[in-house]
Amino acid sequence: MTEEGKAHQLGIKLVNRNSAFRRLKKQIERINALHDSLETTPEQLEERFHLDQLKNEFNDAHKDFDDLLEFEEERNTSYQWFDNQDREFIECTIRVCERIQALESPNRLTGQN
Repeated sequence: MTEEGKAHQLGIKLVNRNSAFRRLKKQIERINALHDSLETTPEQLEERFHLDQLKNEFNDAHKDFDDLLEFEEERNTSYQWFDNQDREFIECTIRVCERIQALESPNRLTGQN
């Protein structure tokens, strides 16, 4: 592949990665906004499933982009960016799991603490 072709592919992969990230970020923001208003476990599970799907798409898009990077410094910068975004996903997933556990808690059903 020529340098021009590689630069073009890198640009496309970057756009794909950023689009996948925006979709993931939007779902994280949606879950955060709805966190306490989702009253049933199926609703929470549905939101978490969608979040996981978007995270997988983001992972794939990031890997496609990262695979085209030539220099170690570029890969390190890309990894640091990805790691920061991944942290937000993990925190959101933990909140959803905690909410699901709270909804499924026997104490919640009986009114006991």
